[in-house]
Amino acid sequence: MSSNKPAELSAVIACAAQARAASAFSPLDPYLPPPGAELHPKQAAQLEAAHAEAQRWHDELLRHARGVQRYLHWSYADLCDEALRIPDRLKALATVDGRSNFDPVRLVDVAERVFGIKVRGKGETAEARLHARVARVLDAAYWRRTLRRRVAQEVELLELKLKRVGRNGSAYCSAQAQHLRETQRRAQAQWLEETTLQAVIDGEQVELPMAAVAKTARQKMSRLYAFIAAMDRLADEGGLMVALLTATLESEWHPNPTHGKATHRWNGKTPAEASEELGARWQDVRRDLAKLGIALSGLWAAEPHRDGCPHRHFWLLYAPEHQDAVLATFLAYFPGKLKVRGDHKDSDLMYETWEDVVNGEGRALTHRREGAQVDVSIIDREKGSGASYVVKYVAKSLGCEGGFDGEDAKPRSAREQRNARAVDAYRALWGMRGAQFFGIGSCLTLWDELRRVQEPPAGPEMAALWRAARGGDAKGRVEASQQRGDAYTFLVLRGGLAAAPSLPEQDKSLSAHARVYRSETQTQYGETGTRIEGVEHPDADGVLERAPTRTVRWKMKPAQAQKGPKPEAKRSGRKAGTTPVKTAVADSGQG
Repeated sequence: MSSNKPAELSAVIACAAQARAASAFSPLDPYLPPPGAELHPKQAAQLEAAHAEAQRWHDELLRHARGVQRYLHWSYADLCDEALRIPDRLKALATVDGRSNFDPVRLVDVAERVFGIKVRGKGETAEARLHARVARVLDAAYWRRTLRRRVAQEVELLELKLKRVGRNGSAYCSAQAQHLRETQRRAQAQWLEETTLQAVIDGEQVELPMAAVAKTARQKMSRLYAFIAAMDRLADEGGLMVALLTATLESEWHPNPTHGKATHRWNGKTPAEASEELGARWQDVRRDLAKLGIALSGLWAAEPHRDGCPHRHFWLLYAPEHQDAVLATFLAYFPGKLKVRGDHKDSDLMYETWEDVVNGEGRALTHRREGAQVDVSIIDREKGSGASYVVKYVAKSLGCEGGFDGEDAKPRSAREQRNARAVDAYRALWGMRGAQFFGIGSCLTLWDELRRVQEPPAGPEMAALWRAARGGDAKGRVEASQQRGDAYTFLVLRGGLAAAPSLPEQDKSLSAHARVYRSETQTQYGETGTRIEGVEHPDADGVLERAPTRTVRWKMKPAQAQKGPKPEAKRSGRKAGTTPVKTAVADSGQG
């Protein structure tokens, strides 16, 4: 990028429209006559047609931004001010025949038509759903969030249409998106510094800095790494095959591919829509394999191409006899050929159709760099497991590459740091998930909640899960640096891998005897939500045991100005300022 600040998009659009008109007026030698020049009637007609063509192009370019086009160049402060005014304007538009009250149905309809959005609302009845939608439309905070997200995505879509991302442009996302993300991260850091959590515990007012509670990327990656290593061990014991597979979408999903041909045509879909397409095809693959009685375990990690189109890396664990069916099913939903990489450069095989995979009719590559929509490497267990491969992509998605098992580490080079920031901005803009496990059941939330339980459960089954999650019998609050959990034992107790259902040390009955339980809550829009309360041990007749984990209700408050230097981190590894500040509270009545 030539500049760290976002370019003025309106000037870029004007120049592009001018170039469009010049090309339409004089295709072989594009130019436009100077204003006021005397033209032959035929040339004047050509010039008028050229400007009309440029106007049509301009209107089509901005068509997707219907409803927020006037906001595309507004600042965030201006959008916040506008959000305060929108509810009253919409109420006025929804009021008919001089009535004092607005029509709720009309209010929602006007909001959706004016801004080109779909106002959500959940509820068991149509009346409850309408009430939630109306509550959103009348909330200025809802419009502040909606405008910020919608305007940012529409601006980025313009950048994609103008081919300013991808080949000969920015990598992964525009300079505008990166600038927005940098501003957002600074605001988040400031909010963490200026906010505390407060609660009354045993008659004492307790305060915790919000920054001490927020999980770091290293902490998130350490947990994921523990489960990846445990899954790899279970796969090895179960004799499972390991494959590293990369699936990409067809060329029409790419806005501006690095190696695109002159005839390339983009279908206009956003990266978020492309990610949804990848997810839908992945679910189709799993569904078809399930019909054949084939289960997969593993993890996928998403990553963008340079032009913003996402692709997925899969770490697949499956029984050896199912390999052809697994690869054939992937090729059925990603039909642009499948490449199986061999041990040396001349041993790669290419499969054109899923029938070729089933029949074992692979061919040699026509040239060394011949690409495919599905790229597969079958891992030789004697040489490795492939776990480190997927860990690399997961770490990149969390922004802690190379630093998950120690202090946070930055990428090695300045270019890698720029790319990491660009990918982070890309994920934040389009709201994309970085990675997800599959084939191990719902384990991560249960793991986290069991680590919160400070006393061992009474039941032997849940107690065994508690010891595995916490890594021992120690009571009270435990830090990950002091006592690591045993993810391998935890997965075994939970039923192991879906792809390896016959490990001798597994007890399948345990997988149904521990779960997270929730209580109902009500959102600010009147919708029914849920909140995690703890872990329970259910059986056919009800619940045998419950271990609450959220007994204290914390409230967020602005931090008081603190004089003097901030406390330094101790040698124990606890972050600075994480020790709770306690103050006696008289007659609180809470505990």
